[in-house]
Amino acid sequence: MATVEFLGADQQPLELPQTEPVQHALDAASKWATDNDLEVKFALEGDQRLYIHLGGIRLNNWVDLKLVTDGDTHAILEQLDYARFEYRRSASGYGKFDR
Repeated sequence: MATVEFLGADQQPLELPQTEPVQHALDAASKWATDNDLEVKFALEGDQRLYIHLGGIRLNNWVDLKLVTDGDTHAILEQLDYARFEYRRSASGYGKFDR
């Protein structure tokens, strides 16, 4: 089942503002996860960076927390597409050749 979670640095659910732009970002990420049948987690690490986890694998792709709070769905979906490509490369075994 496709799910979307936002986690804080302590791996607890991240409290996001309850605003319309944030809801648009959540809806877009949920639709993307459903369309791609993937579990998506955004984990806060460091300074305002939400690293993308697909299917339980932490990837090097990240989204700035400001993009979520501003509701920039285009940029979020773009990063999710890049992450999907990296996820598929890792699943295919090509990750071992990346340095």
